[in-house]
Amino acid sequence: MIRKTLTIPIYDCTADVVITDNFEEAAIEAGYDGVVDGHDAGVFRYPDRPSSYTVIFHEKSISAGNIAHEALHLMHDIMEYVGMGPELNDDESQAYLIGFIVDGIHQIIDAGEAKKKKA
Repeated sequence: MIRKTLTIPIYDCTADVVITDNFEEAAIEAGYDGVVDGHDAGVFRYPDRPSSYTVIFHEKSISAGNIAHEALHLMHDIMEYVGMGPELNDDESQAYLIGFIVDGIHQIIDAGEAKKKKA
């Protein structure tokens, strides 16, 4: 399992990025108590910690599409946290944030892959 915190400084929040071979176990560990059957990725947010999130990927489901999908959910959650809604006429802040999230997730995945190759 890979678990690394992505710090998003401009919005003063964090997202733990988890890559695992057991999505259900990781979701329960993250505090999720719902049904996760059939899921292979997800974003979890915490009402008691509104600036903390967990993004979980099953290691067999990592793809550009899944990363973008979960990054979009995370971006919307963060925008809601800071009191910003989707802006169709001025989406630069959203574009910046989703790019930052996608780059951060890729860096965590790449670092985990490099670590596996060394072992």
